[in-house]
Amino acid sequence: MFTSAVLQWIAVITMLIDHIGCYLLGNFEPFRMIGRLAMPLFIFMLAEGFEKTSSRPRYFARIFVTALIAEIPVYLLHINDMANYNHNILFTMLLSFFALYTTEKGKSWLIIVVLPLTALAASAFNCEYGAFGVMLAVGFYLVNKYSPKQIFVRFTAILAILLVTMIPLASYENWPIQLCSICAVIPLTLYNGKKGQRLPRYFLYAFYPAHLFAIWLLTLTLH
Repeated sequence: MFTSAVLQWIAVITMLIDHIGCYLLGNFEPFRMIGRLAMPLFIFMLAEGFEKTSSRPRYFARIFVTALIAEIPVYLLHINDMANYNHNILFTMLLSFFALYTTEKGKSWLIIVVLPLTALAASAFNCEYGAFGVMLAVGFYLVNKYSPKQIFVRFTAILAILLVTMIPLASYENWPIQLCSICAVIPLTLYNGKKGQRLPRYFLYAFYPAHLFAIWLLTLTLH
């Protein structure tokens, strides 16, 4: 069984492999396929962090500041390819935060009004993964909160959420490789709910923009 620390390591390593494949190896497909695991794992950790954090305002603020910093290298990496430029995934997570809050409150009018607007905003503002990322966060939140702990039930619920979001996303992007994200069902099903030896709290917040800056500098050197 996997602790949240194991999920973190898988997410970080697959993200790094994905970005190397994307920016340094000219969209090297095997690396991009491996990298599809990262997004569902990070979105899952957001949904769980939302529920377990001791201070939601501070949690939101950390994501917000990191999103602003990370946007600089993301923009620089796409400066010659603006057709493929999206705001980094942390902005999707920020919008997902509002969707999770709405879901938690459970009031019908909030869910009917706010959830669709939040999902549409993620796509309208060109955030990475758009509405599909927001829907995935809400789905994972509901699984964490309400699904029984039996492994088969958990596997079925997580698989259903991934299928409902990733199949339309792959079709929308016309990028079949995106379907590899469904493989995240395996580590997510094996998650045991325990922390384990987690990375230092601010490691991920520093690593995300730092590795993007490093990759940008390498692209300058190589080209």
